[in-house]
Amino acid sequence: MISYIKGMGRYASFSGRSSRREFWGFTITHAVLWGVIIYLFKQFPDGVANNVMVAVAVMYFALTIVPSVAIIFRRWHDLGRTGAWFLLNFVPVIGTIVTLGFFLCRGDSFANQYGADPYSVKRRRR
Repeated sequence: MISYIKGMGRYASFSGRSSRREFWGFTITHAVLWGVIIYLFKQFPDGVANNVMVAVAVMYFALTIVPSVAIIFRRWHDLGRTGAWFLLNFVPVIGTIVTLGFFLCRGDSFANQYGADPYSVKRRRR
């Protein structure tokens, strides 16, 4: 949950790096929240409640699309690659599998062109 809040706090920051922990914390929390919205949507198949759930889903999507893409860009940066690798997500099945493989790996353990290693930054703050 903290990673989700941190990710939302860096709302439209496409620069810098995001660690695996930050990325997966954000992504899992985001998926759970979408799951709750979908579950509630299915509980109200018609009527005013359904319209409310559609509005909630649209607002949540609008609120989270930019931070979701931004954290993906920062995760690619942590791996030493440009944010343009985001386009790999548009290749059906294979793109998702390759992206998942990359995102499970630890990022560069040294400062790269996108910034310092997120883990070493955390250690210095303590």
